[in-house]
Amino acid sequence: MSVIILILFIKDFDINSRKQRENAYLNRSFLIRILFIQIFYQKSSALMDDIPDFKEEQQPTGKDIQIDNYNVSQFKNFGLKEELLRAVKEAGFEHPTRVQAESLTNALLGEQLICQAKAGTGKTAVFVLTVLNTINTESNKVECLVITHTRELAQQARDEFLRLGKFMKSVKVECFYGGGEPVSVNIQTIETVKPQIVVGTPGRLKDLICERKALKVDRLKYFILDEADTMIEDLNMRKDIQDIFLKSPQEKQFMAFSATFTESSRTSLKRFIADNKHIYEITIKPEQLFLDKLKQYYMKMPEALKFHYLRQILNTCKLNQCIIFVKSSEKADALVTELKKKGEESVRQLYGGNRLGPDHQKMRQKTYEQFRNGHFRLLVATNLMGRGIDIDKVNYVINFDMPDSLETYLHRVGRAGRQETNGVAISFVKSEEEASDGKKQTDDEVLQQILKQYPDKLQQLPQDLSTLDKF
Repeated sequence: MSVIILILFIKDFDINSRKQRENAYLNRSFLIRILFIQIFYQKSSALMDDIPDFKEEQQPTGKDIQIDNYNVSQFKNFGLKEELLRAVKEAGFEHPTRVQAESLTNALLGEQLICQAKAGTGKTAVFVLTVLNTINTESNKVECLVITHTRELAQQARDEFLRLGKFMKSVKVECFYGGGEPVSVNIQTIETVKPQIVVGTPGRLKDLICERKALKVDRLKYFILDEADTMIEDLNMRKDIQDIFLKSPQEKQFMAFSATFTESSRTSLKRFIADNKHIYEITIKPEQLFLDKLKQYYMKMPEALKFHYLRQILNTCKLNQCIIFVKSSEKADALVTELKKKGEESVRQLYGGNRLGPDHQKMRQKTYEQFRNGHFRLLVATNLMGRGIDIDKVNYVINFDMPDSLETYLHRVGRAGRQETNGVAISFVKSEEEASDGKKQTDDEVLQQILKQYPDKLQQLPQDLSTLDKF
C-alpha cells in the first residue's frame, strides 16, 4: 500500500520547470527515506523492548540505536528539513528519546496517533517537528490546531514551535487563550498575521472558531490535543473540542498526547478518528511512567508539622528551583505569606481562576514567565502547574498537600527530573484521622495506591535530609 501511494504521489508531480523538478526531487527523497524507516520499523518494533541500551532520556547513551540495522539514533535519519535539524542541534537534542523514535516516523507518515509517554521525554517535539516538516509556509490559512488545557501549556507549545522553527522562513504561530488579550485583539491578530499554526485553550478557540467565525479551520491538516486525557474527561472542555472538531475537514491528521490515559479517555479519543483510519497507539507499562532519575519520598505527619518540615527541606537541600503543590489558591497565598515572614523572599504563588479579574491574569502570566526564566526559586502552585509544564531548572517537587489521585501524583512529580536531570519528589501525607477535606480519597488511600502500583519507587523520607541530593 505504501509503495503504491509513493508511486502515485511521484507520478502526479508536474515537473515542467526547474523549480518544480527540484521540489519533486526533495519530496521523493523525503518520502523514500520515510518509507524505508517505516518498513524497517514495522518489522522490528517487537524487538525494541529487548535492546538494553535503548534509554528514555534525551541523550540515552553514546551508542547508536539500531532497528533492523536501520539507525534511528539521530534526528537526521527521519527525513527532517535541514532547517529543523539545525534547530534540533542548537536545542541540544543529540538523540531522539524512545517516544520520539517510536512515534516520529508514524507521525511524519500521516498516521492517526494516540501517544502515551512519561513526562519529560519529548512528546511535544513529536508533533512540533511533524507539523514544521510539512507545513506550507506560503499559506495564509490555518493548517495546524493545537489544543491544551491551560494558557501556560499553550504558551509552552507555541514557544517550542518558535524554537524549532527559528530557521524556517515565514512560519507564523499564534497563541489564543481566555483571561489574556481580549477577543477583539485576537481577531485583529488573525486578520493581520494570518497564522498557519494556532495553539490555544478550548474555550477561547471555540469562541473564535464557532461563535465569532473569525478563525477559519476549513483547510486544517493537523488536529492535536496535548494533555488530551484531562480535556476529554472534563465534560465542558470535551464539548468545546467536539464543536471545534466538527468545523474542520474530515481528512486531517489527529494526534493526542499525555503521560496518562484511562480506558474511557482512549475510547473517547478514538471517536475523533474515522472508522476506516488506522490508529497508531503508543503505550507504556505503569511501572515505566516515572522518570529514571527521579527519587521519590513520603512522610506521614499532622497538618501542624508540615511547615516545619518544609522549612527544613528548603534550608538543607540543594534546590535549583522547586514547585510546592497545595490544594487551593487560599492555601497558596497563606503559605507564601508564612515563608516570607521567615525570610524567604524568592517565592511566588500561581493558580488559576478567570473570576479573579484581568489584574490577576496579568500577574499569573508574569509569575509564570519569571519562574520559567529562573528569577525566583520557589513556586507555590495548585494543579495548574501539574501537567505538561517543562522548566529545566526544577529539581525538587514537594506535595505540601497530597494529590487526590494517582494520576495527579504522576503528573505533579513529573515536573522534576526531566530530560536526564536528577530530581527529587517529596510528599507530605496527613495523619489518617485528619485526611478529609472532601477529597475523593484520603491522603493515606492515595499513598497506598501509589505503593501498591509502584512498590519500589517510594521511600520514607530519611532523617538526614542532606542525603537527598546524593545520586
